[in-house]
Amino acid sequence: MALATLTCAIAIILSAAWYVLSWRLGIPALTVAVIVFLVIGIVTTMAANIERMIRTGGIGILAPRWLAEGPWFYHILLLAAALAAFYGLMQLAFRVKRESEA
Repeated sequence: MALATLTCAIAIILSAAWYVLSWRLGIPALTVAVIVFLVIGIVTTMAANIERMIRTGGIGILAPRWLAEGPWFYHILLLAAALAAFYGLMQLAFRVKRESEA
C-alpha cells in the first residue's frame, strides 16, 4: 500500500509539471527530458532493489519505511500534500499557457 500511495502522489505532481513545462518549452523538448527521466528512474530503482535483495536475501520492493510502517493517516497526508502541489502547479500552468498565447 505504501508503494501505491507514493506512486500516486508522485504521478499527480509529475502530471502537473508536465503541463507547465510542455506549455513553456514545447512538447519535443519535454519528450526528451521525460525519456531521460524514465531511464534514470528505472535504472535507479533496479539498482536499489538489487542492492536490497542482496542485503536481505529475498525479493522486496523498495518503499519508504516511514510510510509503510507509519500510521494510516500518513497515506492520507501524503496524498493531500500531493493534491495541494498539483493544484498549485496547475494554477501556474494556466498562467504559463495564458502568457504563451498572448
